[in-house]
Amino acid sequence: MGSRSAVGKMILAVLSATATVERELMLERQAIGIATSKAAGKYKEKQVNPRAVKACERTVGLLASSGMTKQEAASAAGVTTLNRYLKLAA
Repeated sequence: MGSRSAVGKMILAVLSATATVERELMLERQAIGIATSKAAGKYKEKQVNPRAVKACERTVGLLASSGMTKQEAASAAGVTTLNRYLKLAA
């Protein structure tokens, strides 16, 4: 039985729907858990990597001194989190 037959297509559709429901239920449980943890004061956001912060600081220095664009400076410094860093710094 392959995915080209009517029965095969039906089985794939049922499995796909089941996977979608499971994913949505998992996200709901995760959201409830995060809300409960935040209410209890135990939830911590994603921690900042100190090495990434230093690399972003160097990149901001490149931006200021050389007149590069954000994308050019980030590529030159090998940084992928520059926009996130700039949002946090603002």
